[in-house]
Amino acid sequence: MAEAGGQLIAAACTFLGERIPQKATNGAEQMAREFKARLEECMERDEKGRPRLTITLPNEAALENLSRSLAALLG
Repeated sequence: MAEAGGQLIAAACTFLGERIPQKATNGAEQMAREFKARLEECMERDEKGRPRLTITLPNEAALENLSRSLAALLG
């Protein structure tokens, strides 16, 4: 189940990246590196070396807000 969730999130991020116009700027590349560095701080590696990200939301309202925000981006 966790692997399927990871695939879903990866697909969603790829989809968003294709929908949002991106200019290849130094600022955008720097921001991407910063996001990656922060995400790597939250990750572990599994036995195959794949990155594993586990998140804990503070409450159900946070999950609702996250869901609505993602829906708005995709809609």
